[in-house]
Amino acid sequence: MLDVQPWHITSWRAVTCVTAARDSMIRRLACKASTSFTQPDGSGRRYGQVLWSCDTPEGPAGLAWDWFELRPRIVALADPMSILSNLEFADAAGRPLSRAQRVIELNNLIACLPWQEQVVPRAVPPRVELPLAA
Repeated sequence: MLDVQPWHITSWRAVTCVTAARDSMIRRLACKASTSFTQPDGSGRRYGQVLWSCDTPEGPAGLAWDWFELRPRIVALADPMSILSNLEFADAAGRPLSRAQRVIELNNLIACLPWQEQVVPRAVPPRVELPLAA
C-alpha cells in the first residue's frame, strides 16, 4: 500500500513552515499511506507506520511515524522523538527553530491530525433487529 516509503521523506528537499502558518499546513496534509500488522506475541495488538503529506510551493512536505496499539482501539506514537519529516520550522521572524523545538512542532502537528482514525477505523455498531409490534 505504500507507494512512497516513509524513509523516502528524509531525502525530499527541506520545506520551511513558519509556526504561525502551522494551521494552514494541517489543513493541507492528507494520509497517503498506512500499514497495520498484528503483534507476533499473540496479544492481538497492532502496530504500523503512517505517512501524511501535501504539496507546497517548495515541493512535497511529509511526515511519517511508527504507531502501536496500547490496548484495543487505543493507539499512540511509538517514539515521539523519531518522526521522519522534511519539514523545517521557523518563527514569525523567519529564524529557524532548534532541533528540540522542531520535535515539539512535529508532535504538535501530529496531535492535530486525525491519524488514529486511519489506523483504527471506527467500529460499526452491530445492527439490532427489534421485534415489530403486531
